[in-house]
Amino acid sequence: MALFKQFNLTGLLILISLVAGCTENEIPFDQELWLQSEFSYDDTRERMVGDLMDRYLKKELCYDDLLELLGSKAIPRYNVTNHIYFQLKEVNDSDVDPVWYPYLDITLDIDSCYQSAKIIKLR
Repeated sequence: MALFKQFNLTGLLILISLVAGCTENEIPFDQELWLQSEFSYDDTRERMVGDLMDRYLKKELCYDDLLELLGSKAIPRYNVTNHIYFQLKEVNDSDVDPVWYPYLDITLDIDSCYQSAKIIKLR
C-alpha cells in the first residue's frame, strides 16, 4: 500500500511540474503542429514558442539544425545576416490587412549556431 501511495505522489509531482512549466495559454512544443501551422491566423505557434525557447533552442543547434526543427521557411530580413525569423501568427485589427506579425527572432553566432532568441513584432 505504501508503494502505491509513493507512485501516486510521484505521478502527481510530475503532473504539477509539467503544468507549472507552461502558462495558461502555452502548450508544449510539438514539431508536427509547428510545421502544420505556418503563416496561420491561429495561435498555435505563438502558444508553444515559450516551451520551444526554454527546452529546445540550445547552443549546439546550428542553422541547418534549426531549419530541420522549425521548417525551411525562415524569413530573411534585409541586411541582417546573423538572424533567422519564423512567423508565429498573423494579427488583424481589421478585415483587410494584417496590422503586425509576431516573429521568433533567432540570433546566430559567427559559426551560424544558436546564440539567443526573442519574440519581436514587425509590420
